[in-house]
Amino acid sequence: MAGRGRNFYLWIGGAVAFIVSVGFGRTVDAALFHPPSRRPAILYIHAAMFTSWVLLFIAQAVLVRSRRIEWHRRLGAMGVTLGCFMPLVAIQTALTMTRLHMAEGDPSQERASLMGCRLPFFFE
Repeated sequence: MAGRGRNFYLWIGGAVAFIVSVGFGRTVDAALFHPPSRRPAILYIHAAMFTSWVLLFIAQAVLVRSRRIEWHRRLGAMGVTLGCFMPLVAIQTALTMTRLHMAEGDPSQERASLMGCRLPFFFE
């Protein structure tokens, strides 16, 4: 890409990282690092995987921008693997955390779990 489009994916990656930081920044300390009760391991796996996805996107943009296409391809293969597991981890995290919040007495979680797709409940 020539001209002003050369940094598009870097800007998008930075924007996504910023939005995620702002969106989760207020709650990550209380909910992830200093939770009121023990949190399941799947929550930490989810956080690590989805953070890695954003960082991978930025790294891929930097590699292409710096014309390191071979490294971009190698890292891309890892990204495909990560991307295949992300939906599975996301569904399991949602189910596990809904159950945890309901067990802790949060009635809003019952409605939230009923609003979503019923397909994940077949995996319980």
